[in-house]
Amino acid sequence: MGRWWGLPLPPEIVLELFDYLEPSDVVALAQAAEGFAQLAVSAYSSSLREHGRTILFSAVTCGHISIVKHYLEGGADPCTADDEGNTPLHWAAVFGHCNVASLLIDVGADINARHKNGLSPLDYAIITGYDRVVEVLLNKGATITDVRIGQTQRTTLHAVAIKGYSLIAEMLLSHRASIDVKDAHGHTPLHLAVSEGHIGIVRALLCAGATVVIQDELGDSPLHLAAGNGYIAIVQELLNKGADPSLQGHENDTPLHRASSMGFVDVVQCLIKAGANVSAQNLDGKTPLLQASGAGEAATVRLLLDAGSGPSISDESGATPLHFAVLSEKATIADMLIKAGAHVDSINDKKQTPLHWAAKGHEEIVPTLLNHKADIHALSHTGWTPLHWAANEGHVGITTALLEAGAIDQIQNQHGESALHLAAQKGHETVVQLLIQRGSNPHLTDNELRTALHYTAGEGHEDTVKMLLSIKVRSDVRDIDGRTPLYYAVLHGHVAIANMLLDLGTNLDETIKEAFLEAAEAGHELMVQLLIERGIDLSFNDSSGYTALHRAVLGSQIEVLELLLGQEADRSARDNNGKTALHLAAQEGEDEIAKVLLGDSGIRDLQDYDGWTALHWAVENEHENTVRTLLGAGVDPGINSFNACTPLDLAEVGALETMEQILREALAARNRPTMDEASP
Repeated sequence: MGRWWGLPLPPEIVLELFDYLEPSDVVALAQAAEGFAQLAVSAYSSSLREHGRTILFSAVTCGHISIVKHYLEGGADPCTADDEGNTPLHWAAVFGHCNVASLLIDVGADINARHKNGLSPLDYAIITGYDRVVEVLLNKGATITDVRIGQTQRTTLHAVAIKGYSLIAEMLLSHRASIDVKDAHGHTPLHLAVSEGHIGIVRALLCAGATVVIQDELGDSPLHLAAGNGYIAIVQELLNKGADPSLQGHENDTPLHRASSMGFVDVVQCLIKAGANVSAQNLDGKTPLLQASGAGEAATVRLLLDAGSGPSISDESGATPLHFAVLSEKATIADMLIKAGAHVDSINDKKQTPLHWAAKGHEEIVPTLLNHKADIHALSHTGWTPLHWAANEGHVGITTALLEAGAIDQIQNQHGESALHLAAQKGHETVVQLLIQRGSNPHLTDNELRTALHYTAGEGHEDTVKMLLSIKVRSDVRDIDGRTPLYYAVLHGHVAIANMLLDLGTNLDETIKEAFLEAAEAGHELMVQLLIERGIDLSFNDSSGYTALHRAVLGSQIEVLELLLGQEADRSARDNNGKTALHLAAQEGEDEIAKVLLGDSGIRDLQDYDGWTALHWAVENEHENTVRTLLGAGVDPGINSFNACTPLDLAEVGALETMEQILREALAARNRPTMDEASP
């Protein structure tokens, strides 16, 4: 026994530690001190009994064979099972006690007893990796089961293949375990051993006759998995056993696709040597060369080209390896492909060339394409040139390179947009300046007759507008709808730009007034304020007869409404149906806006061209709060429309009981005589 400050340490004191120990710690202590083991077994058994386990389970767990013998000699049943179907032999297997397992079998334990989940002691020993226990059980006649474990439906050989238990794998195979059995995903033990890189188990499985050309539910063979992970030694083993280097798997990928996209040069070399189809296309039409080009794997590209892979074979979208080399930004790959015969101006199904793709932002590769005489004016299916793309994305370096190579900004796309239009729209000031310096026409119009200034004013790019105005770009050009750049600035609420354009003397014509109404509805308060200060006509109305006041109500813009009223906007102005802003507020249930408008008692009972008051509209649309607001402000509930219909009539027709009650109470209160009238 141990000693405690020089004194003997009684087992009872050690036992006090029991509640703080993991089972593995208990085992270690038990094996270290037989005296403690005796006590541990007794203590441990009390916690086990509630699961239907006898004291023999405790003894087996601790692994002290003398204690196990003691209880067996005392009559403990080696075949007893707990509530879950575990026998003491299961526990011996789980804890790796080979001597205990051997003893239990010798005294009659059922070597093939099954847990409720169907697992035997051998299965447990295999899963936990105790090779000595596995050896004992197999030597004593344990049967290898094909029990499927869990949702994955894997066998113990699958488990061994994943975990890399080489010795156990060899024992199972020598005892004729099922080799090609598939799990729920169609994986055999060979698939799993390969995917984990366990070459020892792979070799054992192959020697035992595992099928090499076998595919999982996605279509992948073990060779696909080995190639995709770069396991060159396993690839060689599989090829030596007859694996097909051109077999198409998931999405029609071959093993060469997998290795090429990952840049595993030695694997690629091995597969090519084995006769892999270097021009095979997968489900998307991509070849290994295209994938290697996109991944930027120059050495792999070189190998594939030398092996005869077609440098111009396109995928289903028409993109070639050269297109994908652009994405990898590896100029050396692009150069290799072109020198191998790739067409520098190859087009995809959108008629985009590699230079189009490069112009979107892959600056490193642009010089290579230009050096190989790529067409700088090539048109995509929408009429975009590479210069359009560079300008649209704001890439100054690429734009400069294209211009120096001779690109001119006179080509317009299908919408009539030049590169300058696109740069201005995105606010790429430096690119705009560069294009104009190189001859772009700032007054060029698109199909809608809009100039670059229209675009940038509408998008709110203040610095670009300043730059264009500084070079005297005309601000009064009208588009196909007669709208100047100021219209778009007002429409979208760009106050600073509108100010600049107004300072140039742009007129507040009808289009600007229309934009003013839009700004009011959208809530651009500062823009509304600016135009009021500049003298906008507040009585202007649109084709529906709406004034800015009406439009503010429709947009629920109470701040704009208050601003307009502060400038004496006409509350009584009517639309084409005779509705005032109050009518619209009542119709839409805009209670707070109605309160603001009701500040003028002169409009509260105004009738539209059908004789309806605001109260009629609030009742018709079931806006109870607005009805209460209107009545509270003194709106007359008894006014008839021109067809003799009161708000109460509308409530009755609509079976609006609450509304009826509110209106009846309001009418009663209105008809109730005052104190003066009631006095004699």
